[in-house]
Amino acid sequence: MIDWQPIETAPKDGTHILVYTDIATVDVVHIAFWVEDEHDMWRDQGFDSKAELIGWWSYTRNSVSQDKLDEWRTPTHWAPYNPPVTA
Repeated sequence: MIDWQPIETAPKDGTHILVYTDIATVDVVHIAFWVEDEHDMWRDQGFDSKAELIGWWSYTRNSVSQDKLDEWRTPTHWAPYNPPVTA
């Protein structure tokens, strides 16, 4: 059983965690991480404002591209992510 915590208590230091949201009564879980723009890098990364960069991000669709989890996909809960140990 996963011990889900309120998203407000999640680490915001870039740590990969599990995040949960309910989208149209479907439970959706992502591996995600918080992005905080401490050095105004948003300009160099092609964003129009700092607010566009800051938030929860996840890798999507079996790709290396990243997608911001905002608006209707904003996580409501989180749990630690423990990746498998490989030999």
